[in-house]
Amino acid sequence: MPFNIMRVIDAHPILQLCLTVSILSLSLVSGLALHLQAQSAPRIIPRFDPNVILSEADFGSTRAFGSVDSIQKYLESVNSPLKNYNQNSKAASQIIFDAARGNTNTQFGVRPQLNPGLILTLLQKEQSLISSTDYNITTDPQKKLRYATGYACPDNGPCNEKFAGFENQVNWAAYQLQFNFDGAQGGQSRVAPYIKGQTITTLDNYKVFLSNSATAAFYRYTPHVYWGNYNTWKIMISNGWGESSQTYTYSELDNSSLSKELPKSDPTQPTQPLDSSLLKQSYRIGQEDNSVIALQTFLRQEGYFAHPIITGYYGSVSDQSARNYRLDKGILAGNVSDICKAVLAVQFSIGQEGGKVRELQRCLNGLGIFDSSLVTGYFGNVTSRALDVARSVSGTAVAKPEPVVVQPVPVANKCQDLKNSNWRIGDNGQPVRDLQQCLKDVGLFNWPGGITGFYGNFTDSKLKQWRGSAPATDDCASLKTQKFTYTERSEKVRSLQICLQKNNSFNYPTPTGFLGDITRAGLIQWRGYF
Repeated sequence: MPFNIMRVIDAHPILQLCLTVSILSLSLVSGLALHLQAQSAPRIIPRFDPNVILSEADFGSTRAFGSVDSIQKYLESVNSPLKNYNQNSKAASQIIFDAARGNTNTQFGVRPQLNPGLILTLLQKEQSLISSTDYNITTDPQKKLRYATGYACPDNGPCNEKFAGFENQVNWAAYQLQFNFDGAQGGQSRVAPYIKGQTITTLDNYKVFLSNSATAAFYRYTPHVYWGNYNTWKIMISNGWGESSQTYTYSELDNSSLSKELPKSDPTQPTQPLDSSLLKQSYRIGQEDNSVIALQTFLRQEGYFAHPIITGYYGSVSDQSARNYRLDKGILAGNVSDICKAVLAVQFSIGQEGGKVRELQRCLNGLGIFDSSLVTGYFGNVTSRALDVARSVSGTAVAKPEPVVVQPVPVANKCQDLKNSNWRIGDNGQPVRDLQQCLKDVGLFNWPGGITGFYGNFTDSKLKQWRGSAPATDDCASLKTQKFTYTERSEKVRSLQICLQKNNSFNYPTPTGFLGDITRAGLIQWRGYF
């Protein structure tokens, strides 16, 4: 018969007592050890890694929000203005859940399967719609609901009204994140370079390795490390909306990820006041001293300098932060020279190109409100905004163009002469107007803005077509299937924008030839992908 220890113990009461005492002692010792371990173990605070915004499991998790009711209870618990919001007889919580889980109409075959917490994160990150407890959702004075998730609202242009409205914004945001996530798996040139395993440079000049599809999806939606994707990470992690339910305060996460000891100040140097007067100075790339420390500290306080460390070194991040602050607050670095005053007074128009525009951009760069890498000779929205600031601060008025006296020339001979003349990109004046009128008369010049008097890429392409040396480029059926590149600037893009206008997918006043966020959104709306 096999030996059975339990039978032996059962037959001897003394052994039973000894065993009971041993087990009790072991339990007490184990409990004390666990208690001491809990007392001695410090609270571990996560640290932000720009290469890993969220895990792929976090991206699709429904642990925190598995139902409409769970979202509604959360909105009520934090007293969000969305707790009472309804659109088309649907509560905000229903709109959020349905969009995240693909229960609403799918866009172009993409059925979102997102963590609903991602939508809540966007609503807070873009418009503070979770924490703005006293916001009036009826009048929506700051258009927080109208542009709730920041979809189709580029940094350098107006929001596209086709995507406005709370439900519209939430649905499109869910679609875009899922589209980005799916494309990031690889083999999708439509989302390049935001593909898992690739390294990108963000708009705030950081090199980021896209470690997973979730990280790639968010960088394609918001290509900034600070504060865009840092805030995405902070909101998700602090609330415990991913796979982990552990929560943290914003202060704990900021202290772990951002707070660093500042470089020691030089006691022999006077302390500089931390105010906007620091921005009136000029700084050079590579400069390293106490004035840069003061500048970075001030910009950090104002929310413009997002680098984790106050370095005292004036590099590309400091330069971009200073330019952004000057533009927003209307401050110029140094005085405006007489040469620049004359250039600021020249009348420019969107789409204009040439040496005069390049001269203007160099002046704006010297005043600290324009990036030297953008000195391209092309007058677009970024240059226009900087010019408006410079004119406003310096009190420069736009000079009126001198009247042009034109001698009458027989039309037939004049058009033939203009057709055979040599033209250069950047030419302007009455001769260009005459050329454009001749092109219009033969049915080739169809620029939406009419006769401009500026010889740019569009006029050049039409002249080549007139001469028989170039085919028509505005074939919409052909353009709809062609490949385009984000930030591409070409005549093909200008033709694309004209086609998008015809199909009510591009609401910018005039075609620019530059493929930015508005054109990309219009192209996606027109054909279903970028």
